Amino acid sequence: MTGDPGTGSTPPRSGGSEPDGTGITVRLPHEIELVNAPIVEDQLRAVIESSNGVLVVDGSDLRFLDDRGIAMLVSSQRFADERAVRLVWRSLSGPALSLIEQTKLDLSLDMEVVAATTPEDL
Repeated sequence: MTGDPGTGSTPPRSGGSEPDGTGITVRLPHEIELVNAPIVEDQLRAVIESSNGVLVVDGSDLRFLDDRGIAMLVSSQRFADERAVRLVWRSLSGPALSLIEQTKLDLSLDMEVVAATTPEDL
């Protein structure tokens, strides 16, 4: 998928099948905010609709979420739940993870937290 030049960030990109057989992986952009959240959500929903089991959402690049980004995560999770698709939110870190934890959203998402590997993740 290609980025929207007006948003300053790229929409999710499909990463293909995971080698361990967990399904399809989609990578989130660096930011999910007012301008690009609807685009990211539409593209994520399209992948959810074509999924038949597990969808891994890789947040290793995600560094910023605003309230619209949080709403997009919740809406996407509900959309997947309604279609019996398991979303696995993987590698969220830094400020984005902190915000998710502060809002207690981590309690309703199937999260796989990966240990910090760079100083900016601390």
